[in-house]
Amino acid sequence: MAKRNTGTKIGDAPITIGLGPGFEAGKDVHAVIETSEGPNLGRPYYKGTTQSFHGIPCNMSGKTHERVLRAPKDGTLKVLVPIGEHVEAGQTVATVEGQDVKAEISGVLRGIMRDGSAVKKNLKLGDIDPRDERERSFMIAERSAIIGEGVLEAIRVLSVRERTQALRQID
Repeated sequence: MAKRNTGTKIGDAPITIGLGPGFEAGKDVHAVIETSEGPNLGRPYYKGTTQSFHGIPCNMSGKTHERVLRAPKDGTLKVLVPIGEHVEAGQTVATVEGQDVKAEISGVLRGIMRDGSAVKKNLKLGDIDPRDERERSFMIAERSAIIGEGVLEAIRVLSVRERTQALRQID
């Protein structure tokens, strides 16, 4: 969600993998996975970076920015609607310090931050799926599965590299 590196370093773990923009493979992390829609979605990079953050949420049924729920101010989030519930455009889904967070479109509440979370103004709180299919809220999204496959591929490649380097040191 950060869309930037918030302090991850290549030495944080034996294999360090970044997701999306803000990471440089070979410098900050061992590999970085493309998270932007398109032909490279899920592709691991072992040198360089992914696409820069373009600021446009993933398109679902022609909806992008209007799907996203954002904090109207700094404060504590109070969630009023459970994940998977249908919401109507204009419905209050949550509040932050008494200020309403309203759905801009109708659909299913696909996800939202935990009730009681401290939030900053404009932080993404959650999103609405305009396809209005409740069960999708409790499944792994296709995009997430593709990104996960990229992470597994990077782990396999980097594990082989690590074992190969260890064997060279033994010889």
